[in-house]
Amino acid sequence: MLKIKTSDNITVCGKKKSGKSCWLKWLLASYPKWIVVDYHWEHDKPPYPLVAVITHYANEIPQLWAKGYRKILFQPLHRTPQELDQISDIALRIGNLAFVVEECDRFVNRWTGFKDLPRFADIVHTGSNHYGIGLIALTRRIRNFHSDIHSQTDHVIAFYQHNVKDIESLCEEFDEKLVVVSKLKPEDHQWAYYNDSTGEVKVYGRVPLV
Repeated sequence: MLKIKTSDNITVCGKKKSGKSCWLKWLLASYPKWIVVDYHWEHDKPPYPLVAVITHYANEIPQLWAKGYRKILFQPLHRTPQELDQISDIALRIGNLAFVVEECDRFVNRWTGFKDLPRFADIVHTGSNHYGIGLIALTRRIRNFHSDIHSQTDHVIAFYQHNVKDIESLCEEFDEKLVVVSKLKPEDHQWAYYNDSTGEVKVYGRVPLV
């Protein structure tokens, strides 16, 4: 359906329970290697849990990787920038994987920037080209995202947005055609896809996972 590489940067946005997590699980099913920073500890829950090794400690990830585990669900204990930067450093040293950050704007946003996040900043700015790392950043409030994340995005997956400012941000940062998200049917988990290199916008229904 979509031509997305593991090293591509993806922004996924939409209100709570709009379908973001189901879409992510559908995508990651085709990815061979990834680390997910599971902010709310929700991706191991039914009905569609991610099949992965779960850890709460960043320093366990290199050991798990050395043992051959390539799909890791990191559930942070403290949800601090320091935890995210520690995980980012590990991801950069491993390379060639998808790095997923749920509630990304809780760590870095338009006001705080990359304070205390030098290694995560490396993933945002050079991860794709220099390390083969694709960043998948998820948020409920796209207007909160830092402009650097917008500028490095290759693909946008936008679920229903009811907040006018979020819709305006989508259109300003990417393409005016993304105003279509205001007309998506949330009960059908519809989503809009935007390709930054072509300017293409398409609307899809619920993902095959559900």
